[in-house]
Order: sequence, then C-alpha cells, then structure tokens
Amino acid sequence: MVGALILAGCSGPDLSKYTRADIPNPEGKAKDTFKKSTKPEKGKEASESYYDVNGKPALDKEGVHKRVYTYDESGNRIAESYFGLDDKPVLCKFKYHKRTWEYDKNGQKVSESYWGINGEPVKNNQGIHEKRWDYAGGEAPPFEETE
Repeated sequence: MVGALILAGCSGPDLSKYTRADIPNPEGKAKDTFKKSTKPEKGKEASESYYDVNGKPALDKEGVHKRVYTYDESGNRIAESYFGLDDKPVLCKFKYHKRTWEYDKNGQKVSESYWGINGEPVKNNQGIHEKRWDYAGGEAPPFEETE
C-alpha cells in the first residue's frame, strides 16, 4: 500500500506466548506484569492479556487487561476489542471499545471504524468515527474522515 495513512491504535499484538513487560499493575504492588498471547490464525481470534507477578489479572500501561483480535480468512485483522479485569468491554485510551477494518478484493484496507461498548458508532480521541481509503490508480490517497 503506497500512501495510506495508518494511525497507531491502542497497541499491536506481541505474538510470543509470554512476554515480560515493565509496566505497573492496577494495585501498584509489583513493577512487572506478564503478557500472555495467543497466536493469530486466519478466520479466528487471537488475544493478549496481562497478569501480575502472582498470576492475577492486571492492567497494561494503557489501562486494558485484555485485547482480542479477529482475523478474516485471508489473514487480515478485521477487529480489535478491549476488556477490563472482569472481562467486560472497556474503552481504550483512544475512547473506543472496538476498532474494525474492511478490505477490498485485493486485500487493501478500505475503511477503519470505531465502536462503543454497546456496538454503537463512536468517535475516537481525534473526533473521527470512520476513515476510508480509495485506491483508484493503484495508490491510496490521504484518507477521508467521516463523522
């Protein structure tokens, strides 16, 4: 993809099974937390969640315990959702619970949208609900923001 603008999300997955992360846990009792991740597979979900040194659920540096990533049959990430210590949906620091993507027949990203805890359309921290790309001529121009 040439010219497509991609803004950073809440964070991308680290696909290792366990990773030590130097971030505080919610109680502040230990400096380290551990991340447990599942590997993505086409047409399936993958996740990453955080635990303190005692194995108890913890929050990462962005205040999220668990992220769930959904992939289509082509291996494209089509959704990313955030959950709290109780495994209930939460808003990430960018003010949405779920981010979704759509792709064209060539596997190029054509939209990115943001959703609230109850599945309602929401705006992210930049005031954007949806971004769209058009690949006329083979290159992606700057994205179009919609409210």
